[in-house]
Amino acid sequence: LEITESPAAKTSVSEPEVSAESETPPAETFQPAWEVDNFHWPEVVGQLQTDPIAGIQAACQSLQETVGQAGRMLAITGVNEGVGATTVSLLLARGLAKLGLNVALVDADFEQPRLAESLGVRIQDGWEAAIDGRLPLEEVCVASLSDGVTLVPLVQNAEVSATKASLSAAGVLEQLKNMFDFVLIDAGSGSENVTAVATSSDEVLDVAVLLAVDERKFDSTLTDEIAAHLKQFSIESVQLVETFVAV
Repeated sequence: LEITESPAAKTSVSEPEVSAESETPPAETFQPAWEVDNFHWPEVVGQLQTDPIAGIQAACQSLQETVGQAGRMLAITGVNEGVGATTVSLLLARGLAKLGLNVALVDADFEQPRLAESLGVRIQDGWEAAIDGRLPLEEVCVASLSDGVTLVPLVQNAEVSATKASLSAAGVLEQLKNMFDFVLIDAGSGSENVTAVATSSDEVLDVAVLLAVDERKFDSTLTDEIAAHLKQFSIESVQLVETFVAV
């Protein structure tokens, strides 16, 4: 995993059973209604987590240094599908949590949400229910007690699109920003999901973007187009993360 600067936007950087949580939550804390003992992380995440060549630990330590206040927000999106944006999101979430940060991991891939499935969690409602006001945000989040990561999932085939999400998703994410040290957003591919969740009619969230690229078939034109589109929405902090790096 290698993180480099985008030339178009210069920047500085068995299935666990879910059970409802009881007891009164502590005051002034975000208390997810659902919890598991641990997530079932994909095998590749375990393999890459400690691989010095992959550079995950170094990347997480670098990100940790940027946490000057609660609520750092980072969206991970791919130049196109299948370049590993979800894997990068999982790696960073686990790595940052291991450094002692309280991490929220948000699925914002409205076309192909996969974080809940990747972590072995069954859900009935995702944060699409918070976006459209049917449920409070706490009611759709799943906290892993041993991992230190809270999953904010999307339901497969949920009736929510990036366009619909743009109406209120930024406000939902603002809640997370105020409750977690780091908010990681798996935005699938392209720029549409990022702009949908990070912007609304009256605000733009302070979000940085990691743009995942497959260095074996790097397309600088497409990369520049995505970075330029993000910049049109006042999202200027864009860096490249190279996946499938030849070693």
